[in-house]
Amino acid sequence: MKIVAMVRFNNKWAYVFDEEISFRYREEVIDGNRFLIGRNGPFLTCLQYQKASGSMRAFAGRKMTLQMEDGSLRDVQNDWWHCVSPFENIVSITCSTIDSLKRCYVYSGADCDASVLNELISEYENRTRPPYSFADGGYRYPYYDFEKVIKYADETRRLREKISKLERDKKNLIAEARRQAALQDA
Repeated sequence: MKIVAMVRFNNKWAYVFDEEISFRYREEVIDGNRFLIGRNGPFLTCLQYQKASGSMRAFAGRKMTLQMEDGSLRDVQNDWWHCVSPFENIVSITCSTIDSLKRCYVYSGADCDASVLNELISEYENRTRPPYSFADGGYRYPYYDFEKVIKYADETRRLREKISKLERDKKNLIAEARRQAALQDA
């Protein structure tokens, strides 16, 4: 997995990855607390069990179906609350993919092993060195500018393809005109 863009999100960075982070969950008990921990490589997300009370329900009572590590599906509702990771050296990140952002320009959250995140950022910075980026490497987009970039990227690609086709057609027409002119002169 690679970072394809870093986008200013409030006072931090949101990371746009080249592939979707899809979690597989496992129930774990840590320090007497029940957790559903979703993992995907260095990424994770945590839900902690706490009985809902009154009108206070996790995710406003929304039912979620989680893919478990053993291949089964598990429905959770009301009592499983998103929580801070119980593990060390984990940082919270804001992230998405270009395909997801094209459908709806909304980022989501996940947790990530801090050392792996630093490696991903370093790789991104080295891959996107100046003159097209910040002096320390890695072009970073303002929030609304990146939305425009992805919104118009497909349109720009289609226009470039159309221009290329028109250029090829122009060359073919010129070649055909020269061929016809040579036949008339003969």
